[in-house]
This record gives sequence, structure tokens and C-alpha cells, in this order.
Amino acid sequence: MGKRRKARELVLQNLYAFEISGNPIEAVIEALSPFACEDEELFDFAAALLRKTIHNSEILDRHVVETVKNWKFERIALLDRLILRLALCELLFF
Repeated sequence: MGKRRKARELVLQNLYAFEISGNPIEAVIEALSPFACEDEELFDFAAALLRKTIHNSEILDRHVVETVKNWKFERIALLDRLILRLALCELLFF
């Protein structure tokens, strides 16, 4: 498995943890480090992607809302919303 793919999986898991737990961003990033500690490049990319996705979630959600037709944003499953945020964040900000 490629490094970026592994980083995206870690970010998705931590985005879900962030949404469910309500913990601060830094606590979620701290939880990320044991999984990525063997590869500093992987950790740096994952941490940056996680931060940008969380900080820009309102902007990213607006993109989704503007794009979906005949579908309320609240009806999109949480995991699907997180995947969309993650993908849009990487496309727009990386």
C-alpha cells in the first residue's frame, strides 16, 4: 500500500474520531502519531491533511451543498461526508 493511501486512511479514521468524540484537534493528531511514527513523512502529510480538513470543513461542506441536487446535506451519511471533505481538501488545498 502506498504511503499517501495509508495517510488518507489514518486521516479518515481520525476525522471520524474527531466528529464522534468532540476532542480538540491536537488531541486527535496526538492519537495519530503512534500509527505513523515509523515514517515521519507519512505523519507530516497526514497531520497537515487532517488539520486543513478540519479547519476548512465549512468551506468544504459548502462545495458539497452547492453540488448535490435533490439531497439535503444532513441526509448524507457521516462517513460519506468525511470522505467528501477529505477528498475536496486534498484537491483544493494540496
